[in-house]
Amino acid sequence: MLRLVRSTLFALFFVSVGFAAASITDGPSAQAQPAARPDQQRPAPPPATGGGNTDRPGAVLRAAAAAPEIAAVVDEMKRKIEGMEKNLNQVVSEARATAVRYVLWGSVAMVALMFISSVIGGTVVGLMMRRSKAG
Repeated sequence: MLRLVRSTLFALFFVSVGFAAASITDGPSAQAQPAARPDQQRPAPPPATGGGNTDRPGAVLRAAAAAPEIAAVVDEMKRKIEGMEKNLNQVVSEARATAVRYVLWGSVAMVALMFISSVIGGTVVGLMMRRSKAG
């Protein structure tokens, strides 16, 4: 019993040392940068200071005219993604139900097999005992 407790304590010690070493080697840079979420807006790039003329009214008007079309495309993509998520959730729930059904039938079959094998084994042992008493 003492060996079991001692080996468990050693395992916990080495796991904690491993976690401490991992936190030291990762450093603050991995913890300081938040993970980017897909719904989070990205910061706008700084305006171009060199080269072309960015004050063209035609480009601004075309971009403003394309904004509703882009919003419509984004909404359509959201609807399609939600539909795909619903289909995926349905498939997952069906797969989960099938797996549970297989496990339950497998356990019933295993219990039945154990019962049958115990009956057959008991019969064989009984016949062997009768045979040894008779002989």
